[in-house]
Amino acid sequence: MNTITIISLTALLIVSMIHLYGTYKCNPKIRRFTKWLLLPLMMVAYWFAVPSPNLYVLAAFFFSWAGDVLLLGRGPHFFVLGGIAFLLSHVCFISAYCSNINFKAVPYATILPLLFLFIGFIYMVRGNLKDYVPKMLKIPMVGYLMANAIMNTFAMMQMFSNPCAATITVSLGALLFFYSDVLLFGVRFHKSNSLYKRHFLEMLSYILGEFLICYGFMQM
Repeated sequence: MNTITIISLTALLIVSMIHLYGTYKCNPKIRRFTKWLLLPLMMVAYWFAVPSPNLYVLAAFFFSWAGDVLLLGRGPHFFVLGGIAFLLSHVCFISAYCSNINFKAVPYATILPLLFLFIGFIYMVRGNLKDYVPKMLKIPMVGYLMANAIMNTFAMMQMFSNPCAATITVSLGALLFFYSDVLLFGVRFHKSNSLYKRHFLEMLSYILGEFLICYGFMQM
């Protein structure tokens, strides 16, 4: 790794720890300031780590950053706009995965049941949150989680068609991204005072997920 990448990843680690501390303590000032920096630091680390950065990967991180910023706003419109930004992020990640997939080598007999597992889990989440999520957001919630599930499916297709440490790392990151999104809906709408209500587990899984995706692409 070059010096700029090492500095960026070190800064990312420090900022992430500060952000998680502020999240655990429910300190909005710390959360807002540090959340702006997470994805830009990943983008810088990725940009300088590879000889030819994949523009789809950079676009995916950019839209994730836009989603992070929009979710800091108050009101349902910011939540919807943030969801749209993250939806575009998933589309860009799918495009990045496709460039590395040998579709003839994909074991569809394995991939399709995994996709149906995602679908079943999504409807289980919908059932658990049906009494809390506003009616106008119920269908968008399912649609958004389905988009994330499809993104995960393409990550697995990339892994199965080209099994190596890098593609496995990306798949693990995508799975954590999905988990963080499920937690986000719970945090926003479920009436609870549990630890996850403080965004801590949601942000921990989100940061780790995005980092693993970033690190995996850095190794490709």
